Amino acid sequence: MIGMRRAGDKDGPDVRAAPSVMYVQFTDPAGYPPLEHGALLLAEAGCRVHLVGIDLTHGALTLASHPRVSEALLKPEPPGWRQKVQFLRFVWWSLGEARRCKPTWIYASDTLSTPAAVVLRWVTGAQTIYHEHDAPPEAYSSIFMRLAGWCRRSVLRHASAVIVPSHERGEMIGGGCLVEIATVRNAPLLREVRGPRLGVADGRRLRALYHGSIVPARLPVAVIDALAELPVAVTLTIAGYDPSGGHHLAALRARAQERGVGDRLHIAGTVPTRRALLDLAASCDIGLAFMPSVTHDANEQTMVGASNKPFDYLACGLALLVSDLPAWRDMYVAAGYGLACVPESATDIASKLRWFLEHPTERVQMGEAGRQRVLSEWYYEREFGSLVTRIAGHAAVPIESVAASNAAVGA
Repeated sequence: MIGMRRAGDKDGPDVRAAPSVMYVQFTDPAGYPPLEHGALLLAEAGCRVHLVGIDLTHGALTLASHPRVSEALLKPEPPGWRQKVQFLRFVWWSLGEARRCKPTWIYASDTLSTPAAVVLRWVTGAQTIYHEHDAPPEAYSSIFMRLAGWCRRSVLRHASAVIVPSHERGEMIGGGCLVEIATVRNAPLLREVRGPRLGVADGRRLRALYHGSIVPARLPVAVIDALAELPVAVTLTIAGYDPSGGHHLAALRARAQERGVGDRLHIAGTVPTRRALLDLAASCDIGLAFMPSVTHDANEQTMVGASNKPFDYLACGLALLVSDLPAWRDMYVAAGYGLACVPESATDIASKLRWFLEHPTERVQMGEAGRQRVLSEWYYEREFGSLVTRIAGHAAVPIESVAASNAAVGA
């Protein structure tokens, strides 16, 4: 069964002359802020944008609306043969969507979307953009995934542009790519940056926030144990989804009850929109962005720039607590935007949270320094601007003037 959410199929008499961009991803585009940001910027530059994907969140997440942005989603199937059948059906269904929107650009954004991208390029003759958020495994374990790997290599060979969220992810692509790889960090839009928080330091409480996928590698149980070592003034809010079907979130809840801090753990669930998520962030004091101290996962090793968490927190003026890893220290701690800890150590986490509680003025200054960095440099209009110009042929609003305007508002 197909679930559709469409908007903006027409936009005045010149719609046929406007570039048409078809985003293709075998996942929910609303779960990837850079897809939403890129689609909005392209639409504002005059493009018609159509996103096709899978409704993995069952409507719990929604994209920001724009009259030139439309969306069509297939309902998900459970793992196994049904999901493999849906994968083939997705390719065929994408062809139907392409006949409707007549794309001049195909924007593929994950390995599992590349079979559809290959077919769409053959049929439509559209130029292809490949935006790899997460690198695939080095070795494919099934015929199904080997097919996807072959299609990914084909897309890389024929793409007009290849995008990665960090320089290290670009190096992982290796050979086979015939164009220069562009690094586009997963930063927020300028319009998402909140006002300054200077002068509102509160040493009576500390509200920590975690948002994103709720998995042990990103949010270890040690965080709950750290709460138990701290005064009742310290609380933790968790926003996001648990891909394990709720098992890890249940483990966190159980640990909080066991340690007597259940009333200090607030579960916000899946926040439906970016606006609502940043509203929640603006009500907190610090943001948690953890990666394991030791990992063999190449994506976890190259997450600086790819993780939108620190950028989102800083856009709301929150100080950061990140993993004590060289790349994270260099980008966020050395710049003065927060502190680092060993995420597997409840004692270390607690000591850093205690410092934030006892130094409210310094904490707010850290968040404000990071907010200013977002306004001046770490914003998606700047990161993605050259792609907008290339695809749309022009930029609707000069990017630097937008930056100056927002900086003046935030000053």
